[in-house]
Amino acid sequence: DGYLDEDETTNCSPPSDPLNAASTPVDTDGDFLCDTLDPDDDADGYSDIDETINCTPPSNPLDAGSTPVDTDGDLECNTLDLDDDNDGWPDDEETTCVPSSDPLDPASVPVDTDGDNFCDSQDVDDDNDGVLDLDDCSPLNSSVALSPAEVPLFLTLDPAGTLSWPLERWSNSFNVYRMVLAAGVPFSYDFDCAIAHVPDSQWTDVDSPGLGELQAYVVSAVSVCGEGVLGFDSQGMPIPTPISVCVGGDNDTDLDLVSDLDDNCPLTPNPGQEDQDVDGQGDLCDACPSQAPLAGVGSSVAFLADPETLSWAADPEADGYEVFRARGHSGAPFVPNYSCFDQAGVTTSVDATVPGTGEVLYYVVRSRKACDTSGPGLDAQGNPRPFRGACMLP
Repeated sequence: DGYLDEDETTNCSPPSDPLNAASTPVDTDGDFLCDTLDPDDDADGYSDIDETINCTPPSNPLDAGSTPVDTDGDLECNTLDLDDDNDGWPDDEETTCVPSSDPLDPASVPVDTDGDNFCDSQDVDDDNDGVLDLDDCSPLNSSVALSPAEVPLFLTLDPAGTLSWPLERWSNSFNVYRMVLAAGVPFSYDFDCAIAHVPDSQWTDVDSPGLGELQAYVVSAVSVCGEGVLGFDSQGMPIPTPISVCVGGDNDTDLDLVSDLDDNCPLTPNPGQEDQDVDGQGDLCDACPSQAPLAGVGSSVAFLADPETLSWAADPEADGYEVFRARGHSGAPFVPNYSCFDQAGVTTSVDATVPGTGEVLYYVVRSRKACDTSGPGLDAQGNPRPFRGACMLP
C-alpha cells in the first residue's frame, strides 16, 4: 500500500494493518508519509509546528486552505518574518523610523535620502557626502554640505570676453563682480555685481572697457549655505565685500525641478541627482562619474640630491603627472607665469635648465588620469596655487 510495515505498526499513530492494503495510516496530504511523521501534514508549505504554535494567529495544519498570515507569501508567517512585506526594510525599523512606514505594505518605506538602507532619522549622514548631519548646512543634498570656500585661482579672460574659473566643491553657482577703473583713477576695490548665480564655471561679458579703462573681476561661489569669500589680494588680505552684493532668485536653468543652488548638474537635466563618487558633480556632467577624485601631490614637490631631478609623492589614483614651471627674479614680486614643462608617468622629472643670474624657477605638479586632473596644490599661506589649464607641451 506504499507505507512501510514499521510505520504502520509502530511509527504512525493510530497504527494500521500492514497485511491489509485497505488499512493505511492517517495521511492528510497523501504523500505516503503519515501525519505522525509528516512535518507538513497538509502540504501547504508551512510546517505543522508553525501553524499550531509559532505563528499567531494559529492555522489548521490539516487544511491546506488554512494558512498562517504571510503578507509577502514567502512561506514564513508574519510572526516569524523580520520583513513582512519583503521591501528590504526590517519591520522594527519601519515602525521606529520617523516618520514610520507600514511594515505590511511594500510601497510604504522609510525616508532614506541616500539609499543606504538607514532611514534618515537613524542615519548620521543622510546624504552620504562625508559630512555629518550635525555639521552639514544642507544635510539632504550631497552636493552641498559646507559654506562655499574661495573659488580656486586662477581666473582667465579670453579675447572674446569669456571669463573662466575652476569649480568649488561645495557650490553649484557663482556670483561675478566687476570693477571699471577709469584712466588715471587710483586703484581701489570698488566692485559691483555683474551677474548673479551663474550655473557654470564661465561667463561672457559683452561690455568692453572704454579707451584707457580697466575692467577687473572677482568671482565668489554661492550655494544654499551662503556665499563664499571673494579671495585675497597679493598681500594676503581679504578682498572687501562689494557694496552692491549679488542677489538672485531660485533659478532652475536646466528645468529639472531642482534649483541651481542645489543642482549638482545645473546645466544638464538630472532630477535624480545621481552622483556615484559623491564629489559634488552629478554623473551626467562628471568626466569621471564612478572614480574617486584625484588627491594631487600636495606640497611634496622637491629636488633630490641631484639638483636636476624633481620628485613628488605618488597619487594612488593617478595615471601620470603634469609638471609646470614658472620663472621669476630674486627680490621681485612673484608672477604665476607657469607653463607646461613635462608630462611624467613616474614621480620624477628631470630639468637641466640652469637659472640665469638672479633668476628663480618655480614648479607645481598635478596628478592626472584619463578623465580628470587634480588641482595644483596650496601655497605657503594655504591658498590654491594658480590654475593654468591643460598641460600642452610645445
